[in-house]
Amino acid sequence: METEAVFSYIQSTWLDSSIWAPEEWSVYRQTVRTNNDTEGWHRRLSLKAADHKCSFYVLVPLLRREAEYLPVQAQLVREGTGRVRRNVYVNLDEQLGQLWEEYDHRELTTEDFLTKIGETYAF
Repeated sequence: METEAVFSYIQSTWLDSSIWAPEEWSVYRQTVRTNNDTEGWHRRLSLKAADHKCSFYVLVPLLRREAEYLPVQAQLVREGTGRVRRNVYVNLDEQLGQLWEEYDHRELTTEDFLTKIGETYAF
């Protein structure tokens, strides 16, 4: 029964969903592969709210200010300038992109590709 529940979930959430297109199922070759940006926003908001013990009357204005900033933030993300990233991660993504290019052009075997990926993450 448990296996059926998992397959039912996958079927309804992903395969039959009008919300998630197949292109959104994978993070293949995408620079944003985690929810770290969301976690960072949540941490920043929590720190602002913590100063006031997060009463309802503090939380609502905080969320309103965040909502007012959202169109600007969305535009920055569309333009590719909305994410603040440390240089180490920018460099890591560049190295990974180069390895993917070499692999896609069959300049690396799968074994060599995976070895180099492991070495890259071991920085």
